[in-house]
Amino acid sequence: MRVLVGIGTIFFIVFILIAGLGSTQRAIETPRTYRVGVLMIGDATDSSWNAAHQQGLAKAADTLGLMLQYKENVTPETCRAAADMLIADGCNIIVSTSIAFEPEMVEAAEAHHDVMFLQATGTQVRPNLVPYMGRMYQARYLAGLVAGRTTRTGAIGYVAATEIPETIRGIDAFTLGVRRAAPTATVYVRYSGTWSDDEATKAATETLLANVPAIDILAMHIDTYGPLDVARAHGIRAIGCNAASAAYSDVLLTAPIWHWDTIYEKYLNDAMKGRLTARRGLAGIETGIVGLAPLAPDVTPETTRAVRQMTQLLEDGEADVFYGPVTDAGGALRVPEGENLSDTELFDRLDWYVEGVVLR
Repeated sequence: MRVLVGIGTIFFIVFILIAGLGSTQRAIETPRTYRVGVLMIGDATDSSWNAAHQQGLAKAADTLGLMLQYKENVTPETCRAAADMLIADGCNIIVSTSIAFEPEMVEAAEAHHDVMFLQATGTQVRPNLVPYMGRMYQARYLAGLVAGRTTRTGAIGYVAATEIPETIRGIDAFTLGVRRAAPTATVYVRYSGTWSDDEATKAATETLLANVPAIDILAMHIDTYGPLDVARAHGIRAIGCNAASAAYSDVLLTAPIWHWDTIYEKYLNDAMKGRLTARRGLAGIETGIVGLAPLAPDVTPETTRAVRQMTQLLEDGEADVFYGPVTDAGGALRVPEGENLSDTELFDRLDWYVEGVVLR
C-alpha cells in the first residue's frame, strides 16, 4: 500500500512540474500588446501628407496586428502634452508625422525611456528616438521627366511651401528631370509660405499663372489640394504631391507619392522586437518607400518607357539625380563631372537652385 501511495505521489509531483512548465512557456510566448500613438499636424484626411501617413500606418498596423490611436490637429505648442496623453493611455510607440514636432519629441524621448519614438523627416537621434525619411527627390526627378516630355510651351509652374532644403531639393530634382527631356524648358517657382492653408496656396498659384501665362503644367510641393483646383480651373495639367487623389484624375499626369507602409512596417516590427537601431534613416526608391503614381492614360507610351527605364537605373544604383556635372541658376558649376552631392549637402545644406529654375 505504501508503495502505491509513493508512486501516486511521484506522478502527482511530475504532473505539477509539467503543468508549471507549460504555464511558464505559455507566459513567455504571450506577445506584448503594442499600442501606437500617432501625432498629426492636421486631421487624417485634410491633406495629401496626412492621408499618405494615415494610409501607410493603417496598412502596417493591419499587417502587424497593432492598435493605432490618433491625436489629430496637433500643433507644436500642444504636441508634447498630446504625446504624454498617448503614453498615459498605454501607447508604447509614438509616431510624429511632422518635423515641427521634433524639439518636443526629443524632450519626450528623454523623459520616457521605455517608449520608442519615430520622427518623420527628422534629424535628431536618441537611444529611443529614430528619425526616418525617404529620398522623395528621386520620385520628383521622375515626375520632372514626365512634365518635360509633356509640356508644349516649355514653361512649367511649381508651387512650394517654404524655402528650406527639403523643398529646394525637390525643385532641383524635378527641374533636372524636366531638362533631361526638354533641355531649354524653365521651371517657374513661387512659394506660398504655408504647407496647409488652402486659400494661401490657391492665391500663390493664381499669382504664378498670372505672372507666367505660358505655363501649361503645374507641379507642387505642398500638402493641400488647392493648386490642383486652380490648375483645373485654368485647364492645365498637374503633377501632384505625396498622394494621388482620385478626385483629380482629370488633372493629374502623375504624382510623386509615399508608400509609408514600407518603412512603418519595418520600423514598427523592429521596435516590437527590440532591434530598432537609433540612427537617421534615408530610404531610397529601391526600397519602395517613394515612387510615381500611375501615369495618366494620355501619357505617351514613349514617356512611359522612359520613366520605367530611368526608375530601373535609380533602383539599381546605376544613375543618380545629382550626379555631375550640375550647374546652378547662375551658371556656376556646383557638382563636377563624376561627382555626386553627399547626403549632408542634400538634406541639411542645399540652398541653391539648378539651372532652369526661376523664382517668381
